[in-house]
Amino acid sequence: MDMLLRHLTIGELATLFERHRGRSPAPYLTDPERVARARRLARKNGQWQSLANDFDPTAPIAVLKRSAYRNFRRVGDRRVPEAAAAERRGQLGQAFLALWLDHPRADVDYLQDLMWAYCDDWTWVMAAHEGRGIDLGSVSIGVVLAEILHVVGDRLEEEVRARVTRAIEREIFEKYWDYRHPDEWKTVRMNWNHVCNGEIIRTALYQIEDPHVLAHMTHVAIQNMSYALDGFAADGGCEEGPGYWAYGFGHYLAAANALLHKTDGELNLLAGERIAAISRYPLAAHIEGPLRSTFAD
Repeated sequence: MDMLLRHLTIGELATLFERHRGRSPAPYLTDPERVARARRLARKNGQWQSLANDFDPTAPIAVLKRSAYRNFRRVGDRRVPEAAAAERRGQLGQAFLALWLDHPRADVDYLQDLMWAYCDDWTWVMAAHEGRGIDLGSVSIGVVLAEILHVVGDRLEEEVRARVTRAIEREIFEKYWDYRHPDEWKTVRMNWNHVCNGEIIRTALYQIEDPHVLAHMTHVAIQNMSYALDGFAADGGCEEGPGYWAYGFGHYLAAANALLHKTDGELNLLAGERIAAISRYPLAAHIEGPLRSTFAD
């Protein structure tokens, strides 16, 4: 397929962003009516009660110890550091959800302490990917923190907002442009491309207000996602299997959706038969009921 943004320069993309300056890339998270609807759904599907039963804003914040991080280098076991990272991400997700829903268990200080803890980390890169400038783990942290700032930032203290913003700059934006870390994922034809480029695009849409800076930050990342699209077969098939279709292409869809909202529909990376064919892949991998084919990683 043609390179994404093949006929849209950085300057023209900046003009597009300028035309829609102030629009949210995730209006469904900031619109009061939709938040109220989410609150009703949370009560209906059990999420509200789950927060009441399982969320503890007095719980100790998980710390990724050096010895746990080094466990991978020493014995090749990634489960120890990833378990600690997953525990804190779970705490962060619950704290954010509780505040967003205005749940009685919400505790803004607990959320701020969790965000502050990420600023204290010496790296956001996963132990199994050490040595890279940016990886699947670091972009995931960056976009979640950026989303929190975008959605409930007005409820956080200025020093927290400032420090988290600086951490995102240091760990995501500056490393993305660091010539000393030429990470190959930028143009690979597999899931890393869509995950990393897609999350960096969304992080930028949340964090960067200046349309010219935003265009400079996102233009190349959008174009880079073309290479991963080329990794799908002509009929839209995914050689990495259904799981990685959901993971990799799912991040492409998330980035495309954010760009669609940010530009009020003017920049639509979801259009075209190529994207439609890739989107139909799960139907081809489906066997029966909950069964589907599994292969690859």
